[in-house]
Amino acid sequence: MIPTVDEFERRLNGFDPEKEDFVLQIDDLVASLSQDIAASVYEPIFHFFENHPKADCGAPGTLVHHVEEYYPNYVASLRDSVRRAPSYNGVLMINRILNSNISDEERTEYLNTLRSVVSKGTAPEEVRSMTKRFLDRQA
Repeated sequence: MIPTVDEFERRLNGFDPEKEDFVLQIDDLVASLSQDIAASVYEPIFHFFENHPKADCGAPGTLVHHVEEYYPNYVASLRDSVRRAPSYNGVLMINRILNSNISDEERTEYLNTLRSVVSKGTAPEEVRSMTKRFLDRQA
């Protein structure tokens, strides 16, 4: 059992999303979370996404599904993460929220976050391209 967020983060950062067995390793890691911290590990997950911006990590995969179980607790951190360092998974998660039933105000906020990914130009081209496609579908 993983008892602390710090221990979870340490273990998560030891994984390489390009490895063949990454998805299985992540499944085991998340299954090992103590229920006491399960709702609190979204920040390390977002940092992992930022450090591996082009990795799909299962698309959407266990990490995304785990975080989404605790909606809406993580949404401000998700927007901050995508603004700070856009990633495949961060943009994917915002698009998944946009595809749900949210208020017009929330929709505008999420769309502005995606627009910032495209306008900043600091994200990897693959992430910017995906973001443009998501924006085109939302228009």
